[in-house]
Amino acid sequence: MADKRHYREEDYLYASAYIRSVENRGLSDMLIKKMLDSPDADAAIACLFEARSALEGAGAAADDADALCDEFLNDSFRVISEVTSDPSVFDFMRYQYDCNNVKTALKCRAKGIGTEGLLFACGTVPPEKYAKMAENDDFSPLPELLAKAAKTASDTYKKTGDPQSIDLTLDLACLEAMTKSVKAVGDPLLTRAVMLRTDLSNIMAALRILRMQMADTAEAELLERVLCPFGSIPKELLKTAAAEGEEQLFSAVKDLVPQKLGDRLTVGVRLSELECAADNAYLAFVDTAKSTVFGVSVPFSYLTGREYNAKNARIIIAGKRAGLPYDEIAMRVRTAG
Repeated sequence: MADKRHYREEDYLYASAYIRSVENRGLSDMLIKKMLDSPDADAAIACLFEARSALEGAGAAADDADALCDEFLNDSFRVISEVTSDPSVFDFMRYQYDCNNVKTALKCRAKGIGTEGLLFACGTVPPEKYAKMAENDDFSPLPELLAKAAKTASDTYKKTGDPQSIDLTLDLACLEAMTKSVKAVGDPLLTRAVMLRTDLSNIMAALRILRMQMADTAEAELLERVLCPFGSIPKELLKTAAAEGEEQLFSAVKDLVPQKLGDRLTVGVRLSELECAADNAYLAFVDTAKSTVFGVSVPFSYLTGREYNAKNARIIIAGKRAGLPYDEIAMRVRTAG
């Protein structure tokens, strides 16, 4: 990981210029708009495949839309690794894929099935290694915090048989690893972004628990296990507010989150709508980097946009396959606008 004492905005002059020149290719906002405007799922998928020529060497091997979204995302990380002098600065963005992969590997081991076709290729560890890590109970190839959490999750699952222990342990470790990583880089925007991501994750987690309508003691215990202490909103504030109910939770955080989400925090709003609003609030924050001429925030905003557009492409295709009207699909698409 880059030492913040060596970090210089000037190191990203070339990378920033290159990214600006390619950001409208491939899985871009323009492509998502074109897919959304397509008359049906087949036409939307055709748009996606027409854009595959933007991939390096036009060598994409995917034969379905979901796999092609992964290839677009992998290619975006490849671009960053080639145009930046220290790609490890952006490893914190790969940790979520490491996290998902190791959770999948552990659950597949428990069920006695393989991981083929279930793993992301853009983590810090190649996907072919996860099954062996889970089988041998040796997670040392992972970043330190994730490796430690994976071993803890594996051991706990063996004792309890509770798959929730896998998710809770690794999700918290992922946010902690991201926090530690961006602090080492020392860029203010990256640090604020991860803190905001943690805050949003905590709020949505608390809301899901409240809507499960558990007994007070069980609810308090689960909140303690789920909430991450590395956001800007204190964990104790969230726990105390949640204990009083959904309305009090929203009242406590409304002025502590971006207005794009705060305006939507109303009792009774569907969870899926609030999840979309949280994603939109995060994207709006990251979008402020578009006014930056050069610096570490330019590759960060590029990768973030590609991540959410991979999600958007899947949302659009699924919505059109389900026969949803245009307006309903458009409401589900993640956007900074």
